[in-house]
Amino acid sequence: MPKGRNKVPKSDPAEENDGSATDSASVTSLPSEAGRGSETSEVFDGDGNEVDESSQQEQLEIRLAEFVDGTADKTAKTRETNLEGVVGILSKHYLYDYVIDRKMTLSDAFERCLKKGRGREKSLAAHCLTLLCVQLGPDSEELFKGFSGQLHTILMDPSESPEARKKCAYALGLCSLIAGSGMEDTIESMKDLSTVFSGSYMKGDGTVPTHPPEVALLHASAAQSWGLLLSKLPPSFVKECAESHLYKLPGLLLSSEVELRIAVGEVLALFYEKLRESDEDFEGENFEQLLELLGRLARDSAKYRTKKEKKAQRASFRDILRSVEDDEAPDFSVRFGTETLFIETWSHRLYYDALCQALGSGINLHLRDNELVRDFFELGTPLTPCAPGAGGRMTRSEKQYQNKMSDKARTKVRNKTKDKRVASFSES
Repeated sequence: MPKGRNKVPKSDPAEENDGSATDSASVTSLPSEAGRGSETSEVFDGDGNEVDESSQQEQLEIRLAEFVDGTADKTAKTRETNLEGVVGILSKHYLYDYVIDRKMTLSDAFERCLKKGRGREKSLAAHCLTLLCVQLGPDSEELFKGFSGQLHTILMDPSESPEARKKCAYALGLCSLIAGSGMEDTIESMKDLSTVFSGSYMKGDGTVPTHPPEVALLHASAAQSWGLLLSKLPPSFVKECAESHLYKLPGLLLSSEVELRIAVGEVLALFYEKLRESDEDFEGENFEQLLELLGRLARDSAKYRTKKEKKAQRASFRDILRSVEDDEAPDFSVRFGTETLFIETWSHRLYYDALCQALGSGINLHLRDNELVRDFFELGTPLTPCAPGAGGRMTRSEKQYQNKMSDKARTKVRNKTKDKRVASFSES
């Protein structure tokens, strides 16, 4: 490290992955709930010395590199701890420039853990690969081609832990949406995902299958990812999927697992939204029975369900029922900094929910800075600190940056003027 630069204490990876933890190193992004102009960027190390923005960035990159190196440790627990550290940094910070220069190193490290690890290590590795795609956007296409096969293999292997398969299902959906190279890859991913959640379809005798909670959660993740990919299909493919699945999906609403019920309900709402783009009066088979079932779930007050379950289910199914019955789109907003994201379609609702799962408390920062995330929701290019709507006064570091750029501009002008004077003097 260069002399004179203040060292920042190394933090615990578990803290880096905890959305509620404060970072002891003080190397943090601006809080996502506040605008750029409402914060000061004066950050201090453990000795009370001010740490400038470039130093914060350098220390963050050093920690990320250490975590990545730690994923090659011989001890499984140590590898898991370092993967947690990677998840914490990549979810809470947008580091495109750093990641793009080291994308092969990062991808190789995470793939190694995905192939050789067990249970939790595989889950964390799949999460890291998902975050890699979120960081790089379309530039992760070649990387995804390299590790997508392993995601498929783990997803379809019943001997793997349900948690690892769940994370791979989730990674397959979001990474395919971000970096999928074509319709064939999308269809292949959807086939595997539907094979997984079809395990919860009603049996031939009309009874509902019984699964352990962790398996039901796997099916919910597969259904959610399948819905993500359904959102990008052209109308002809959506109709084909409807013929294969639309009449079966309502049976999954009878599952004992609330996560599966909600995931399938949202897929049904997405189906009706997409199908009504070409046929505004579309209802499908057994439409009245479906409305009755959705209505019961929107009003469910069963005593054997927890208050949390009932609250989540009622809120979700009220929106789903309005969409299916009255063709009303979901309508809620998310404020981040000085901007507001309006969610007005089920496609955007599924995108937002999937990104929240990947980024946790870092979602607002990525909404502000990550071009891929902003493209998903048609937010345009990220606002600069001085752009209209970007906030009030500039922070200390932003003023320093602006002064530095002004100095460079003045120097260029002076050099050009000097060159002209020299040329004129020589000619005379």
